[in-house]
Amino acid sequence: MATADHEATGLDCDHAIRRLLRRIDAHIADEPRDSPVRRYLERELGGREGTEADTRLVVHAQINVVRELFERRSDADGLRLLSNIERECC
Repeated sequence: MATADHEATGLDCDHAIRRLLRRIDAHIADEPRDSPVRRYLERELGGREGTEADTRLVVHAQINVVRELFERRSDADGLRLLSNIERECC
């Protein structure tokens, strides 16, 4: 659940993070199997069975790697979403 600060901005952080994770998963699937970024993110983000707060912490901890992935994939929308999440949710 988003905090009052986040609700004031209009960003539903939990929903935004779920959208971000779907984008990450799609990009990872397109990366070569031997890609260091793919292997790293699969390892770090692979088991997302925790709470939304846990997932938020994992995403925050991996934000630079996710940014690199989106930059490599020329995903401007993903980068924008990531920036919004970083600014408003992490």
